[in-house]
Amino acid sequence: MADTKIPQNSPGIADFKTESFSGPIEPRFGQAEVVTTSITTAVASADLDIPIYSVVKNDGSLAEQGTAAYGITAAPLSLTSGQKTTLPIYRTGHWNMEALNFDPSFTTDLQKQTSFEGGQSPTIFVSRKAVSADAIDV
Repeated sequence: MADTKIPQNSPGIADFKTESFSGPIEPRFGQAEVVTTSITTAVASADLDIPIYSVVKNDGSLAEQGTAAYGITAAPLSLTSGQKTTLPIYRTGHWNMEALNFDPSFTTDLQKQTSFEGGQSPTIFVSRKAVSADAIDV
């Protein structure tokens, strides 16, 4: 005779301990149009790799804490010594700080949120999501 036992806690009752919700982090909040521009960047002495959604200065290098950021990269950048290229930059929008790539000198959420204050792109806003999947008890 075939084994017909259902390998569950009880028929019709799911048997799991945790559940996770995952997927790519949305980089922007809302559907407003964003303004983009391009900057020319060059590498003089060392290789440069900057991922997409990095907070940069107006020369294309990562913005450090204490300097006003210029924009957010709209594409990844990889240059070797002596190369020069044009890099697309977002100049406006409301951005999810969890999706952005900051220089390691940004150590607190407040530093990240104020990274564009006093800069040339004052209409970039950086904040954390109000609710995340990690906040949901299952």
